[in-house]
Amino acid sequence: VDKRIKYNNSIEGYFNGKKPKPKSTSQCDAEQKAAEIWAGDKMLSIQKVAEMVQYCCNITETIETIKRWIKPFDPLKGTGIKRKRQKKNK
Repeated sequence: VDKRIKYNNSIEGYFNGKKPKPKSTSQCDAEQKAAEIWAGDKMLSIQKVAEMVQYCCNITETIETIKRWIKPFDPLKGTGIKRKRQKKNK
């Protein structure tokens, strides 16, 4: 880019938006805790693990956000193994 061109704020914002953003500490903690939980029991659902992570790590984010964070760490992803539904205790 020619240095004689003066950038305006919208162009600078465009270039800054393309830069990768670092993960937050709560996201890193959630990913580690989810990996530990799934190491113990692979058949736990993403919903259940997200609730456990939110409780253990005191994360203020919503369950949906935590599920999005930990989804790549699911041990059964891509294996074709289905989780069985848990029976409800009445």
